[in-house]
Amino acid sequence: MKKLNIGLLGGTFDPPHFGHLYISTKAIKTIGLDCIWWVVAKQNPLKEQSNSMTSRVNFAKNISKFSSKIRIIDIEKTVKKSYSYNTVVLLKQKFPHINFIWIMGSDNLISLHKWYRWKEFCRAVPIAIFERGKLYKEIKYPFVSCFSSFYVRQPKLLLSCTPSWSIIRMKVNPMSSSMIRLLTY
Repeated sequence: MKKLNIGLLGGTFDPPHFGHLYISTKAIKTIGLDCIWWVVAKQNPLKEQSNSMTSRVNFAKNISKFSSKIRIIDIEKTVKKSYSYNTVVLLKQKFPHINFIWIMGSDNLISLHKWYRWKEFCRAVPIAIFERGKLYKEIKYPFVSCFSSFYVRQPKLLLSCTPSWSIIRMKVNPMSSSMIRLLTY
């Protein structure tokens, strides 16, 4: 039986927007994924959320209707603390027949070393990093120096090895949840 290749786009999705949809469709095409699961965080330990998890899940479901290859999961509602490491471990235990790949914007490299058990997280799942803005600044952060030997040039290679990471260059979509909150609240 062929394993499914599923991208995990984790985040608070506060609010979800078409930038999330853009990066998801780009990941499916570039990496060769079967689909993307949006993992709506219960509570990002490094941010405050404006909306409840239920409303963020509902907003995400509305945006995801534009692609049949995006599924919204709220697995984090069952955990005490919302940590990406715990979520990945739980998903890998629950779905051993799936190859998971973490999808994130390059802006996350700035704080990745502050994530709970970040080194274990980076060893547990391949990571596809999508360019968001001036990437050269993010290259200086601890993740890159710690995991430089696991870099793969071709994103499709993420499907075959862990740990691994790749940077996917693309036309930058300036949309962000932070920007939307500033404009609407």
